[in-house]
Amino acid sequence: MDSIIDKYFTSQCLSVKSDVYSFGVVLLEIIFGCKAIDTTLPNQEAWNLCDWVRFNLQESNINKILDPIVKASNPNLDAIWKVVEIAIQCVEPKAIHRPIMTKVVEQLRAAITIQEGNALPSDYSHSMTYEIQNQSRSQITLMNLQ
Repeated sequence: MDSIIDKYFTSQCLSVKSDVYSFGVVLLEIIFGCKAIDTTLPNQEAWNLCDWVRFNLQESNINKILDPIVKASNPNLDAIWKVVEIAIQCVEPKAIHRPIMTKVVEQLRAAITIQEGNALPSDYSHSMTYEIQNQSRSQITLMNLQ
């Protein structure tokens, strides 16, 4: 996130892709119930929400980090994964790797479909690649989410 702040201060220019990044941060704040930046936490690695989520997703245990309020609503975990996937795409460090908002909306609608218990088409597949903390690439593929 520091690189985005630095870029803004040097260029004084926000873009559509910076709006996508901000939207992704808001999604992560809602799902995980954390502030985007929280320097009051004892663990410095958890100060940046985007980095903390990327790190924790390596273990693929979303229940461990899900906001208790969200968890209490008994959400469909496939729908939650879909929203997290979208959010992670939105907060890609490089703007060129972030989706456009029409794709974000399309994927959020798919998450709503999953949450409402409706099946997606059997050939539905979506793959998401995101940067993790050590700058290597990881890939999550969700197929046939029903």
